[in-house]
Amino acid sequence: NDELLAPTALGAIGDAFADINQPEDALDYYTKAANAKQNEFTAPLFLFKAGQTALNLGKASKALEFFEKIEKDYPFSDQAVDIAYYVNKAKYSVK
Repeated sequence: NDELLAPTALGAIGDAFADINQPEDALDYYTKAANAKQNEFTAPLFLFKAGQTALNLGKASKALEFFEKIEKDYPFSDQAVDIAYYVNKAKYSVK
């Protein structure tokens, strides 16, 4: 029930997978972390990591979903500062 512990633990697993070059697994855990608790700190952080990972995997439409969620639901988060850039990057990467 902790607002930070569960999402942070899931995100750390995602980071571990990213570090050993398993981006599909990292994306899965970043998504779980982002959805674990809807707070202003962990949710936008892991949505952003999920978006970046999805872009790197060539999943631009999925990345766009993550970035637009930050833009809509967490406009005052640190990740929202430059989110328009990432939204546009994902939009123009969609095939």
